[in-house]
Amino acid sequence: MPAGLNELPHPSLGYAGGGTIETKADDRSGMMAARPLFKVFVYKKPDANGALAGPGSLVNAGSLANAARPGERVALRFTLPARPLLTQWVDRLQKLIQGRAKV
Repeated sequence: MPAGLNELPHPSLGYAGGGTIETKADDRSGMMAARPLFKVFVYKKPDANGALAGPGSLVNAGSLANAARPGERVALRFTLPARPLLTQWVDRLQKLIQGRAKV
C-alpha cells in the first residue's frame, strides 16, 4: 500500500502548468511531483432535510458555487472523543519519544 503518490492528476497542478506543486526537474510531462502527495476526499454530512447546505459543503443547494478547487486550502474541524488528561499526556509522550528516536 503506497504511503503517497508522486503522479499528479493533471499537469496544471505542477509548477510548469502554473500550479503550486513542485515537480521533478527531469520530468518532461510535468506529471511527477517532487514529493509524495495524498489525495483526500471530504464530504459534509447532510442536514436534517437531506441538503448539503452551509459553508464548506462540496455542493451547496445543487450548485457548484462553493466547490473546492485544486490547490485551495480548506479548514476542517474534527470532533474527537473525550479522553482523560493522563491518557492524552501518555500518548503525547510516546509520540515525542518516537519522533526523537525516528521510529
